[in-house]
Order: sequence, then structure tokens, then C-alpha cells
Amino acid sequence: MDYLKKENIKTAVATSTSSQSALKSLKSAGVYDYFDELVCGDDVFHGKPHPEIFLTAVQRLGLAPCDCAAFEDSINGIKSAHSAGMITVMVPDYLQPTDEIRPMIDCLCDDLSQSIKFLQA
Repeated sequence: MDYLKKENIKTAVATSTSSQSALKSLKSAGVYDYFDELVCGDDVFHGKPHPEIFLTAVQRLGLAPCDCAAFEDSINGIKSAHSAGMITVMVPDYLQPTDEIRPMIDCLCDDLSQSIKFLQA
């Protein structure tokens, strides 16, 4: 997050979680101020894997989906971002990528720090 802030890269959270829960979690983790936009499950009609949440986030940022990277830890998140036409970065949490979604992943990382080299390329 520090790298993105330093590089003046716009950021958004696109989470299926409710606004109330997302705000609480982001503030508790001390990362709320890193984000320019917040799109939550109660802001959209369709949840992931539908692309609506990511399309809403990039629209609010004033960017095109193809110019944005989505960082995801879930299979449905990767499906959603890929369907939205975004660059996808997966940092698996509990579930490793399946054969079905591997072709949808542009960058697979063990942790977020590994994605910086990908973003710089």
C-alpha cells in the first residue's frame, strides 16, 4: 500500500462485505486512508463472481478496467475481476487457484510484496 501511495496510484476496495463491516475492518487494520474509493456488497445488485462490483469501482476511480489491477485471494474474486476486463493478481489465502481459474490469473504471488515487480513491468 505504501508503494501504491508513493506512486500516486488510485486504489479502491471492492468487497462483497457490507459497508459497515468493511469500514470497521479497514479502520481497525489502519489501512482505510490508503483507499480512494470503497465499493461494498450493499452498493451493488450482483455479488462476485459477477463483475459489477469491480466495474463500479473502476468507474468511481474514473479509469478503464484494462488499466486496473485487481488483487484477490478468492476464486470468485478472480472470476469477477477477469470478467470485468481487469488485470488479475492472486495472493491465495486458504484456497489455491484451480485449473479453471489459472488462465484468468495474470500474476500469482505468495504475498503482496511480490506484486510490486509485476506492477513495475
